[in-house]
Amino acid sequence: MHPRASASRRSLDNTSDVALRSRSVERFSGQESADGTSNMHPTVEKMPIQRSMSDPFDTQEDAATVGISEESDESSLAASRSRTMSKDMNLATMPRYPHHESKDRNTFSEPPISIFTVRGPHYFQDKKKVSSGPYLLPARGCDLLLVDENQHVDLRERTRNIMGGQLRKRPTLAINFKFPWGYMNLYFEVPDRLAPYMSPSVTLASGSSFNPAEKSLIAWFQGDQEYRNERLKLIPFVAEGPWVVRNMVTGRPAIIGKKLPVTYDLMVGTETEAPLLMATLDIGSSSATAKRIVSVCRRYMSSLTVDIGFVIQAEEVSQLPEQMMGSIRVHHADPLKAPKL
Repeated sequence: MHPRASASRRSLDNTSDVALRSRSVERFSGQESADGTSNMHPTVEKMPIQRSMSDPFDTQEDAATVGISEESDESSLAASRSRTMSKDMNLATMPRYPHHESKDRNTFSEPPISIFTVRGPHYFQDKKKVSSGPYLLPARGCDLLLVDENQHVDLRERTRNIMGGQLRKRPTLAINFKFPWGYMNLYFEVPDRLAPYMSPSVTLASGSSFNPAEKSLIAWFQGDQEYRNERLKLIPFVAEGPWVVRNMVTGRPAIIGKKLPVTYDLMVGTETEAPLLMATLDIGSSSATAKRIVSVCRRYMSSLTVDIGFVIQAEEVSQLPEQMMGSIRVHHADPLKAPKL
């Protein structure tokens, strides 16, 4: 080969190699902390950020945007939708993190309480928030369940099957996010000392030993639709995920009943089944902004670790300080592993 041609070829190879390496370099993002300082720790994002090619929720238009073939999208969709379970079968539930067999994907855990702040004892005077006390309701489980598009499913008829058939074994509060494509259900165990007050017929005796946050929770258990909607506060936080999602989900608390429709169903306890209170949040009927955020989160679902926390908002001095009701961390939810109702 001619020496000049050989040199040109080596130069081209070196240029390609540098370009290839540059695409895998970590990106640094300057994030402003709460005290106004800049956080320059590296945020690792593999470039380009791309949703899973096996996402069964994407439309043909979505697939084209990220270079996913219609064939792979349709085959993934068909495979995930085909796993329809009999109403007599127990549905698979997410294992608790860490979980070696799943490589810690499609799992749930309880995030550290230290990441949340709540209204302090003098909030109505000084507007100060403080670190929360322990969760009132421990995290019990999480389910991701698929349905046919716009199919009506009554979860009350499936309570004996969801959460692996264990849902009615312990007193539980279930908070269900209803999407057009399915449900994400979060389960919180109600301790024995609070469980009797899930029924509105059991009154709280004066001079009881419950703290202000526990009394607020009992009042919420026994309140009507309006009372519950005005006090159930959602605190979302993206613990791990692409910048595009972290930029949209800021961790700002929201009174969820003022943002979208919420329905409540109480199933009283029996000799064989523990009481269950279900709150179902209809994301499909939310605002355009909320739908846009959910759409982005859905696309990157398998890349996300998300904390979903709840607190009963204090409206009176006697209900302070607040205390986190409960929170669940969802690790890299994989819709292709979700059963279909």
